[in-house]
Amino acid sequence: MRTLRTVATGSGPAPARTWRAAAVAVVSGVILAACGGASSSSPAVDPHLTAGIKAEASGNSALAVSNFLAVVKADPTNNLAWYDLGVIAHRAGQDPEAIRDYRAALVGHPTYFPALYNLAILQTAGDPKGAVQLYRRALAVEPRNAAAHLNLGFLLQSQGQQAAGSSEIAKAVALDPSLASRVPVTTTLPK
Repeated sequence: MRTLRTVATGSGPAPARTWRAAAVAVVSGVILAACGGASSSSPAVDPHLTAGIKAEASGNSALAVSNFLAVVKADPTNNLAWYDLGVIAHRAGQDPEAIRDYRAALVGHPTYFPALYNLAILQTAGDPKGAVQLYRRALAVEPRNAAAHLNLGFLLQSQGQQAAGSSEIAKAVALDPSLASRVPVTTTLPK
């Protein structure tokens, strides 16, 4: 089984990671709210899961990790606990561990959008082709997710697939016109 990981509390990681921590915290809060707070693996909510979510919300990552590990020990397919462990690891700059946790969330739930999406983000730098596949899997689950279309579009363009990338960016902007401000003026969008 896994051991309790060390989680930075404010005096640890380099300040360069601060922007990522803020982005992951916002993303995790939105995704947790969208998921309803319960694992799709069982109708009853594990008290450790509830305690872990509360601990994480109050900034006590060590207690959150302890609770989430108790959940996955009892139910190794609990996608929400694995996902939350991934968010905590990502925020702490422990990307390999976050990738492992997001993959574990997908074992019993291969269409779990939050894990697919965050895993795609993490794999973009090290495995861009794998990230493209993850974005496509995520979009098969949530085809109207503008952020996933936008990220996929930028990723495809970075791989020299201008037309496919522009098409994804156009889908993103059609779904959420406010994203147009994030598209470089040099990008030609199909009509």
